[in-house]
Amino acid sequence: MDVTAATQFLGDRYSQHMVAYPAPFTKEPLPISDLFTQKNILYVHIPFCTGKCTYCSYTTKTTNNFSEIDVYLSYLEDEAILLSRHGSLKISSIYIGGGTPTMLTIFQLATLLHILNKYFDLSNLEEFSLEGCPETFSKEKAKFVFEQGVNRASIGVESFDDETLKKMNRRHKARDSIIAINDIQSVGLDLDIDVITCYPGYTKNKIHKDLETIKNYKPVSVSTYKYTVKPKSVDFKHHDSLLSNEEVLEQLFLWYQGLQDIGYHQRNVDWFFIDEHKRFIHQEYKLDCKSNHIVLGVSGYGIIGDTQYYNTKSILKYYSNLKNKTLPIRKKQKLSKEALIKRKLMFGIRDSISSNFKFPEPEKIELLLNEKLLLLMDNKYKLSTLGQLYTNEIQEYLAT
Repeated sequence: MDVTAATQFLGDRYSQHMVAYPAPFTKEPLPISDLFTQKNILYVHIPFCTGKCTYCSYTTKTTNNFSEIDVYLSYLEDEAILLSRHGSLKISSIYIGGGTPTMLTIFQLATLLHILNKYFDLSNLEEFSLEGCPETFSKEKAKFVFEQGVNRASIGVESFDDETLKKMNRRHKARDSIIAINDIQSVGLDLDIDVITCYPGYTKNKIHKDLETIKNYKPVSVSTYKYTVKPKSVDFKHHDSLLSNEEVLEQLFLWYQGLQDIGYHQRNVDWFFIDEHKRFIHQEYKLDCKSNHIVLGVSGYGIIGDTQYYNTKSILKYYSNLKNKTLPIRKKQKLSKEALIKRKLMFGIRDSISSNFKFPEPEKIELLLNEKLLLLMDNKYKLSTLGQLYTNEIQEYLAT
C-alpha cells in the first residue's frame, strides 16, 4: 500500500493520544487496595510557566511571583498526605512535568523533592524525570537535582530554528537550548529533548538543520510530537496555514529516517533512543497498562485499578478541595473489561502488542496486516514504516 492508498483507506480520522472511553461516571472511592498490589508510577504537575506557548492547551499559569509557587507546593503536600494516608506507596517511576517545573528555585525544588521522599516509598525507584525549558534549566539546578536522585532530564527544545521558536512564543532561542544541553549533560543527567514536528512553515532544510544539531550533541533520547491545533490553545483561533497531508507524511518520514541514520533506535512511534538501556521507563509503564498511574497536582489524569480519574483543572478549586481535606478529583470513571482491553490496545499500538493479545475486533487487525500497515514480527504486532505515519488515524480506526 502506498501513501495515497493508505490515506483513502483510513480517511480523515484523527485521534488524540488519550482516548475517551464510554464509561459511566462513578462516585465510588478510588480502589486504594490496588495501590498496594500493583506497580505504581507517579506524575507531578507544576503548572507555572514564564509565558504561554501558542500551541499549548495544558493547565498552566504564567507568573513571576515565586510566593505563588510556595503556596502551590504547600497544597501539593496536602494532596500527598491524603494519598498516603493508607500507607506509604511504593513508586517505580516519577515524572515531574508541567508547565515548567524548572521555574522553581533550588530551594523550591528541594521542598518538592522532600515532599516526594517523605510521603512515598522511593526505595525501588527506577527512573526519576524532571521536565524543564532551556531558559530555566540552569547548570546549578541540574547539578542539584542530580545529587538528589533525579536521573533523567527532559527539555522542551521544540526547534533549533529561532524564527519558529518566536512564532511559538517560546521564551528561548536555539543558543539557549545548546547551553542547556551542555549544562545538563555535564552533570551526568540522562537527557531527553522534545521536538515538535510538522510545524506550519517548517521546511526540509530546517529539519536537516535540527537533525545535524541533534547529531552533534547526541542526547540520550529524542521525543517527537506531531504538531496539532488543540482546542483552548492560542493557535486554535490564530494559526498559519497547516502543512498539507503530503507534507506532513514527508516530514514525519524525514524525521524518523533521519534519527535512525544518526543511530537512534525507535522504541515507540514517538520516542528514539541512542542507548536502548536508557529508555523512557515512565512512558513504557504507562503504555503497557500494567501499572497504576497516580497524579499529584492540578489537572492531572490517572488510573488506579479499573478506575480512571481526573483532578480539577482549576487551581482555586484544587486549593478549596484540599482545604476541606478531600482529594481534588473532578470526575471518575469505572472502566469495563472491554474498555480496559481497548485502552491497552490504543496505547500498545504506538509501540508493540503481543501476538497473544485478544483483539476485540480481530477483523480490523487482519485488514491492517493485509494493507501492510501492521506487521507481525517476533511474536509481536508492530506498525510498519508506513503505518507509523498514520498512527493517530489507525488508533481512531481501531477505537471506532
